[in-house]
Amino acid sequence: MTEPYTAQEVRNQFLDQLESSVDYWDTVDGFSQKEKLEALAFSFLVLIDGMDDSFPVALRIVPDPAREDRAYLEAKGEPWYPENHAVELHGEITDRKLFGYLRDDWARRRPH
Repeated sequence: MTEPYTAQEVRNQFLDQLESSVDYWDTVDGFSQKEKLEALAFSFLVLIDGMDDSFPVALRIVPDPAREDRAYLEAKGEPWYPENHAVELHGEITDRKLFGYLRDDWARRRPH
């Protein structure tokens, strides 16, 4: 019977893929530095979205504010980040990943 990956194994796999992406884009020729940095950012988002064949699992990214943040920001009249994984954004509540398809959102923000 197989066992699930440990938390440390998952962290190591994720960091290995980040390092691999950095190494790859460091060696690519024919692009400006900004284009390479944008491609690197896109690669990171693909990884987080679970669309990288070498790390085929999406990651949850959720707000995790310090306990005192809400009171501090409320006192300043500013919005605060929710404290749990059931996140409400613009009236929509999700208990799934706060983000998904980050690579698509990133691509839409880039000038063409």
